[in-house]
Formats: sequence, structure tokens, C-alpha cells
Amino acid sequence: MRRHARVQRTGDIGLFKIVAESGVAAGVRRHRGVTGGNALAYLQSLEGTVYASPAR
Repeated sequence: MRRHARVQRTGDIGLFKIVAESGVAAGVRRHRGVTGGNALAYLQSLEGTVYASPAR
């Protein structure tokens, strides 16, 4: 899903987590991220995965 957000101030974004990075051209990188409640849900799902992993 591709959505471009426009905000008045960067502080309006809140929590931000980069979830992917790729090269699109020489010297150009694309970063994909989630913000706000979606970022929190993403991080909580990662935390759940870590706790569900068997102990070493």
C-alpha cells in the first residue's frame, strides 16, 4: 500500500519505524516505514515473536 502523508510538523508523525530499505537508482535509497499506531502494532508483533522463540 502506498500512501504519502503530509504533515505540518515532523513532531506530528509520532512513533516511526523503518521496515524496509531498497536501492532505486545509483545513489538513491527508498525507505519504507510505518508510523503512529501502525508502528506500535508492528513493534509489538516483533516483540511477541521474540518471546515466542525457544530459549537457547
